[in-house]
Amino acid sequence: MVMRWDVLNHIAKRIGARRYLEIGVADGSCIRRIDVVEKWGIDPTPSVESVTSTSVFVPMTSEAFFERIAPNAGKFDLVFIDGDHVAEKVLVEIASASRILTPQGVIVLHDCNPHTEAMQAVPYTGGEWTGDVWKAVARLRRAGYTLRVINSDYGIGVLVPTLPTQQLPLDADELTWNHLAAHRDVLLGLIEPWDWESWFNSLR
Repeated sequence: MVMRWDVLNHIAKRIGARRYLEIGVADGSCIRRIDVVEKWGIDPTPSVESVTSTSVFVPMTSEAFFERIAPNAGKFDLVFIDGDHVAEKVLVEIASASRILTPQGVIVLHDCNPHTEAMQAVPYTGGEWTGDVWKAVARLRRAGYTLRVINSDYGIGVLVPTLPTQQLPLDADELTWNHLAAHRDVLLGLIEPWDWESWFNSLR
């Protein structure tokens, strides 16, 4: 199975990433596997593993980070969003991350492809949970962004920003589980694990 860190490391190598930002570090299981010189982690609940896996650890919410720290933090080549998992907040994080990306920068999202209706229910009620990140993906794709979801590891979204950040569709939407169940491939731009590298490489 292709895992999120596999995708992140391929992208990092392809674009020559030297600065990496991860939103939602949790226990550090992803960030410690990332092969980038400078790694920043954001999580309001730090753990020993998350702190020791980063070059810079910021113990606050992404909202606070983008308001207080990001203006003076410089640009990042690669941003991984795996925090709140609620579509509206993910869209805000994407908009904020887009403003601190280098010109060749890429944003990667996790939990974009829930397997069951319960997994994507908001608010969280227990068990396996992806949240409704898929709705953020669908809105961005509808707006014309270059974004596809790798059909592995609960759905790994790869976003190559190509439009001005002010065009991000932050409005509310009526997307439901039935829409996803009927039109999953189109809404998410699903791509199989064995095809995604050639697709991404063709963009770079």
